[in-house]
Amino acid sequence: GTGLTVAWAGVAGLGLLSLTATVLRAVHHLGEVAWTGHALFASSAAQAALAVAWTVLALAAAVVAVRRRSRPLWFFGATVLGLVVGKLLLVDLAQAQALVRIGAFLIVGTLVLLIGYRAPLPPRRPEGGPAEA
Repeated sequence: GTGLTVAWAGVAGLGLLSLTATVLRAVHHLGEVAWTGHALFASSAAQAALAVAWTVLALAAAVVAVRRRSRPLWFFGATVLGLVVGKLLLVDLAQAQALVRIGAFLIVGTLVLLIGYRAPLPPRRPEGGPAEA
């Protein structure tokens, strides 16, 4: 029901938040970027790493959604992909170094093509079919 959908949306949001924190922590340690919001936001490496990690998450969600025939999971992946595109346009274009920006766009673009090829939107279930999780 609706309560279950809201619960899964909360779990998905916490998962995205956890992935984001993990990526930023890795950039802090491996890229020697200060552990401050300003330094991480201004870091081209952090922005590119987030774009790629979020796109890989969207790809994984879409592929699993197709296999499980789960439209809500597929829409979660599409929402994450929308966040990536918005971040690329609003944040990365404004501040990233040219090489990092080009690399992030190429990787994200390739993954988006892969999602479109490997994981199209699952069909709706017929009335009376098994419930979606």
